[in-house]
Amino acid sequence: MPAKLRVVKGRHPEFSTETLELFMRLDKTPPRERDSREFKDAVRTLMYRLNLTDEFWTMNSVVDRFGLRHPEGSVANEHWYRCRRVRAALLEAVGAKDLDTIHTPGDSATVM
Repeated sequence: MPAKLRVVKGRHPEFSTETLELFMRLDKTPPRERDSREFKDAVRTLMYRLNLTDEFWTMNSVVDRFGLRHPEGSVANEHWYRCRRVRAALLEAVGAKDLDTIHTPGDSATVM
């Protein structure tokens, strides 16, 4: 008997409210406050919640706004791109229009 096959549609990532709140809080943190132990611990928590453990250990993060910093061909570059994709999904989930909507240095704009 023939089976009815269907193409699986791409799933949109789902994030818990706590994860989105943590992301927004960390992303709004000014650069001068990002060297604190509390901030770094919170970034690690966020990355683990997002299942980006390997990316965390190659010094990449969804709250970084830096360009590629690793040598060409490095696995860290792949991790950087993965973090950019997850960052874009997080921003979409909170309603931000682009990668710098939540916080721009010198600007106090926030997304609710």
